[in-house]
Amino acid sequence: MTRNVIAAAMLVGGLMAGASAAHALEALRGAESVGTVFESYKMPLGVRASGAPATPKVVDDERTLLHVPLHFGEILVVTPHGNGDVFWFRDDAGDLRNVIIDAAAERGVRVRMSATEIVELRYR
Repeated sequence: MTRNVIAAAMLVGGLMAGASAAHALEALRGAESVGTVFESYKMPLGVRASGAPATPKVVDDERTLLHVPLHFGEILVVTPHGNGDVFWFRDDAGDLRNVIIDAAAERGVRVRMSATEIVELRYR
């Protein structure tokens, strides 16, 4: 089963002008960039003088789509890391894995948990 998680908010908005998604994700660790997702939705931005929600407006987001292996487990917490963030996952055995996303403050990301098949697992 594939689950979608909206994992980070748009902090500055969109990808850097003229930069490709691949360039913006140079220091990605633990996930694979698979393209860009354009999301449009309605939501009230602010309130009326009466205190009621404002009339909903269309909001457009551009996000980098990342695939994270499903066997990483459930997201536990997101911690800051320089100009980016570290997404921490806990699997069924209780092991933690991190996904490092540099420059996360410069664009939004959408994380899709993707079904995986472990081919090889070695300890040293």
